[in-house]
Amino acid sequence: MHTFFGTDGIRGTVATNPYLSAPFLHRLGKSLAQWAQFNHGTMPAFVIGTDTRASAHTIFNALAYGIMKGGGICFNAGITPTPALQHLVTKQSHYYHYGIMITASHNDAADNGIKIITPQGKLLISDQEVITDLVAHTPSFSQCPATLTIPPIQAHHASSYLTHFATIFPANMLAGMHIVLDCAQGATYRMAPMIFQSCGARVTVIGNEPDGMNINGQWGSTAPQNLRAMVIQTNADMGFAFDGDGDRVLAVNHQGEIFNGDDILALLTTHPRFAGQSTIVGTIMTNSGLTSWLHAHRKKLVRSAVGDAHVERVMRAHRAELGGEPSGHIIIRSHLPTADGIYAALYAAHTALITNNRRLKTFAHLAQATVNLPTKQHQSLTEEPFVSIIRAHEQTLLPGRSVVRYSGTEPVLRIMTEHPDQEVALQSSLTLAHQLEPYIHDLGA
Repeated sequence: MHTFFGTDGIRGTVATNPYLSAPFLHRLGKSLAQWAQFNHGTMPAFVIGTDTRASAHTIFNALAYGIMKGGGICFNAGITPTPALQHLVTKQSHYYHYGIMITASHNDAADNGIKIITPQGKLLISDQEVITDLVAHTPSFSQCPATLTIPPIQAHHASSYLTHFATIFPANMLAGMHIVLDCAQGATYRMAPMIFQSCGARVTVIGNEPDGMNINGQWGSTAPQNLRAMVIQTNADMGFAFDGDGDRVLAVNHQGEIFNGDDILALLTTHPRFAGQSTIVGTIMTNSGLTSWLHAHRKKLVRSAVGDAHVERVMRAHRAELGGEPSGHIIIRSHLPTADGIYAALYAAHTALITNNRRLKTFAHLAQATVNLPTKQHQSLTEEPFVSIIRAHEQTLLPGRSVVRYSGTEPVLRIMTEHPDQEVALQSSLTLAHQLEPYIHDLGA
């Protein structure tokens, strides 16, 4: 059976993706329960959370029914950010063996997906292979009843994430600061304002009126124009935009300049807590300007494959405390083994305050340009004619570089080029896209 796991779990358009259909979710749930029994014996416990998508309830019921048919038990965490669910599973692993987050992260409301959470973070590839094999050998079974009784998590467990912040950050840490938060009409819409206010900030909130269909879209980290406008309009010190499930964050300074995950990562290295960190982990997409800036500060960047699970594994191998992606996934490993947008934003705001860097400025970016080619099929980029085309292109781009890869969250081939000259970067990415396009199947599908 072809794997249904992408870069970050399972994701797709609810109306058309077979892996989000009730029959498949029943089989997946039962397989997850069986897989968990291999590790924990009888009655493995799953805690399930969702973002604000209208489709979450249907997916929740189908998956939970499968888990219970497979011998597992389920608890309902309700609408909660992915990092809060990760915190619950990591800190209460004796009670909740695994977590499941129903979300499509930064995608629009028509999409949804499933992230499987372990106490150590994201699933290992070996676990994905076992689960895939179990699903392949699990027959379909009857539809789940119209209503399922899934008990909520205990009240003190539900508040443990908020309590955790209160024990780390002083109540007046951000006193005097006016911060705008864009919650993307998603899972952070209640927690993020509460946490920033508990740290003493004056908070203006946008993107906090979810209706089930407005998550992301024109809000959040993939569309920071509303945040930028509100920061300028209210004369705020800065602003932060999260994505639909709260594991990404971007920043805007008081002048309306937008800063991505690379910028936030660089900013955090100047915080006294992280100043002694000599190794920072990024990905193949991390801007080379950060590499030069870190070198000037006697630090080095180590690159991983794209995806915060890959970032965390490289961080663990190098015993690094900080890692992240340009998209806004920031991992502070002593906090959680996965990205946490709220936690990163708090540290970024505190860093700006104590280092007197409210402009959030650190390094100069090398120009980057990205072109996406739609495709349904993943043809090997290490085979001909792709390998020759890409290699020849890289030679013409020096001293720049290019990265060509399939997205793990969208059906596209991403072509990124980087060069000191913006026009060269743009034209180079367009040229490479034009050269590869005839060999990419199902364009426009």
